[in-house]
Amino acid sequence: MTDIALAQRLEHFLEGTWTGSKRVQGIQGGARAWLLAQLAARERRPMLVVCSSALEAENFYDDLNFFLGEERAQAPFRKRLHLFPSWEVLPFENLSPHPDNIAGRLEGLYKLVEESAPILIATPAALMQKVIAKEALKQSYLYLVAGQDLRRDSLLEHLVQWGFQNVPLVEERGDFSVRGGIVDVFSPGYGRPLRLEFDGDRLESIREFNPATQRTAQLQEEMLLLPMKDFSLKQSGVENALRRLDQRASELEVDRREKNSLLESMRSGIPFPGIEFLVPYFAGTLVPVFSYLPKETLLWLDGADRPLHYDPDQSLWAV
Repeated sequence: MTDIALAQRLEHFLEGTWTGSKRVQGIQGGARAWLLAQLAARERRPMLVVCSSALEAENFYDDLNFFLGEERAQAPFRKRLHLFPSWEVLPFENLSPHPDNIAGRLEGLYKLVEESAPILIATPAALMQKVIAKEALKQSYLYLVAGQDLRRDSLLEHLVQWGFQNVPLVEERGDFSVRGGIVDVFSPGYGRPLRLEFDGDRLESIREFNPATQRTAQLQEEMLLLPMKDFSLKQSGVENALRRLDQRASELEVDRREKNSLLESMRSGIPFPGIEFLVPYFAGTLVPVFSYLPKETLLWLDGADRPLHYDPDQSLWAV
């Protein structure tokens, strides 16, 4: 089959009615991402791409990002495409997931809540892990605009509550520092940190800056401040959560000194390796990622041997 004939068949396929499941075979490499990019240009609805492994997901993300023409340095609320990672850490290893993985998952959930047509690329491992409910998520992020009324102390409290670390010099995502009326913060989803300048209780300006030279660059009119943790140790109800955790530790016969040290660290808001696995005690009921997906979501199963049916009301792809 010639390239022209193949292009015509694909064009005819894309113009079809999108209900139920459809199967596409024989498309290799970057052509899969090209086909999805063509569909994304026609269909303004959420899309979820499921790849077999983290490496396959990263490769598909790179290919699709190329065809969509998005810049990685764009603000998170200006990008349609997002790579939704797993924690990549097994339970009970006394290790915390990489901060970028935690923040990446929360950014993906934000897109499903606040944006009309996001494209998420994930793996089965990433989708199997439950997440916080929408109501809890909505408390964790802030949308800031230059010129708005905002108490600096309220912002600093929010940063501490949702996993940001107060450091002398901001260099990595999740860092923030304070110097008088200036707050530097490196929020998830951004390629560079931002400098917030306050004049009393007014956010006067937002500027991007280079963490190596500390020199400010272009002025920003707005920013999205996403969380670095799934839950806050400062929010109301922490004592009830600690009592449940204390009871569970006693049931499991955890060493008394180890249990008391853990509880005191959490009561003081001091993070420790593996704290993220205690999120069910603090964030309430966890929910499946699929509960965030609108009914019109298009599911693309990359490399599947056969189509899998998740919901008859949703379109399903196997490539």
